[in-house]
Amino acid sequence: MRIIRGEFAGKAIIAPNSKLTRPTSDKVRQAIFNIIEHHTAIPDLNEAIVLDIFAGSGSLGLEALSRGAKHVTFVDSQRAARLALYNIVHDWNIKNRVEISSSDALHLDSSLKTMDFIFCDPPYRENLVNLSMTHLHSTGWIGGSTTIIAEMHKQDDINLALPVNIIQEKQYGDTKVIFFNIL
Repeated sequence: MRIIRGEFAGKAIIAPNSKLTRPTSDKVRQAIFNIIEHHTAIPDLNEAIVLDIFAGSGSLGLEALSRGAKHVTFVDSQRAARLALYNIVHDWNIKNRVEISSSDALHLDSSLKTMDFIFCDPPYRENLVNLSMTHLHSTGWIGGSTTIIAEMHKQDDINLALPVNIIQEKQYGDTKVIFFNIL
């Protein structure tokens, strides 16, 4: 896996040595960032504050940094994922633009600032997108202008007890990607 565009284009992303991590394919990652770049209802990544939950390899957050995001907070409870991210942060010399949290996305502490973007790519078929978005909304991470990009199994859906604005939905094989806001 490599960064596709921007400041770190071509740099390798080393996925953690874990069976628990399912990195976003280059094809899906490219499609996600094409939509972010070209969709009129999605703000620009330039200077954005980003949260990457269930970060795994960190490919989504790292791609966002490469394309102009100001800061990314990576959240993953798996030690192997965090170690791989620490190595990348050190190798790329981006410590001042990144935070890595060992918290579980369902128990992340309250935030004083809402995010511009949230990438959510949890294990499939466990309802984790809905559970994590409900928690993040209640703890201040999500505001009305936060763009959420969720990857899930094609048979799963957004099912929140909150008003949701679906911006776009695309399917790539067994993966469905939904861009949305919580109003």
